[in-house]
Amino acid sequence: MPEAILLMRFRSKRQSEFSIGTEYRSREAPHIAWQIIAQYEGADGLVYAVLRNLSDRTWQKTMSRNELEHGGHYSRVTEKLTRG
Repeated sequence: MPEAILLMRFRSKRQSEFSIGTEYRSREAPHIAWQIIAQYEGADGLVYAVLRNLSDRTWQKTMSRNELEHGGHYSRVTEKLTRG
């Protein structure tokens, strides 16, 4: 039973980290940061995030949570840099 409780705590922490305001960087262009500005569940049952480019706020894109977190192309920003 303790293992199940630990797993539940880990899952709830991971889910809370995937929220509006969370920032990601592309591994191919690490100087560009993207921020989750909205999220929703699609008709296919997957959770999607609407991302906004922090350098040019007119750029937006939508990605599934699975692709964003496990696709290998993006990494979560753990330390926020100061912006001018």
